[in-house]
Amino acid sequence: MNTYVESWRGDYERPIVGSTEWFTRTCQSLSLSFDAKRKYTEDGIALPLPGYSVVNWLEKNSAHAVEIVAGELKHEFTARNLSPFTAFLPPSTYHVTLYDLMLFPSEDTEKNIIFPVERAFTHAAQMGPVAGGKLSGISICAGTSIVVWVRFEKHECLETIVSLRHHLHRELVPLIGPVLAPPESFLGHVTLAYFTRDVGEIEYRNLNEILCRYSSSNLGELRIGRAELRRFNTMDHWNEPLMAIALGNDK
Repeated sequence: MNTYVESWRGDYERPIVGSTEWFTRTCQSLSLSFDAKRKYTEDGIALPLPGYSVVNWLEKNSAHAVEIVAGELKHEFTARNLSPFTAFLPPSTYHVTLYDLMLFPSEDTEKNIIFPVERAFTHAAQMGPVAGGKLSGISICAGTSIVVWVRFEKHECLETIVSLRHHLHRELVPLIGPVLAPPESFLGHVTLAYFTRDVGEIEYRNLNEILCRYSSSNLGELRIGRAELRRFNTMDHWNEPLMAIALGNDK
């Protein structure tokens, strides 16, 4: 196997593997404390959380596959009395975050970021192949959410996204500051649900049993052919794109 290819894939996959290992280790304590209440109330109501992100909205086939597995999880969670601990996102919001800009923007934010993002999109139009991968594996991410991971088979596809992130980073850091995540830190995923309260011993055993069965789930191919700048008001409500760019061969 090509050592270079194996190296980049290992670098990208390591946080995903680490997330799964964390989940397994934490299982030994039989309880979890989730700090996600700033996004949802304990009753599963989305809290105000205005912000901007550059995202890829899932195409119909991918969104349908994610919706099916989310429905299966919701059914199992209900059967195991886990529903009160989670808030599942509506299928109309399924996306892959390509670059997070900010939370709680000021009134002038939108007009200030439009031109820098437009310049970044213009530079990104020179990029290589359309980004594509697989939706594969479901687990807990960062201790706050349940996600489907995005895996890449070709380095060039991952580089298409990282290149876009570099252009956005270069344009936006002078405006927003160094709070933005570094371009190389991209870790693709689609969020299915957020936890809304702490999970106790009995519930955690049930949660662990269910998610372990989905840890290798293959939801099919994912095509990331478009990047969109969008505003969100809550995790359940996203506005229409302010601007968009076709990625790679979709130009």
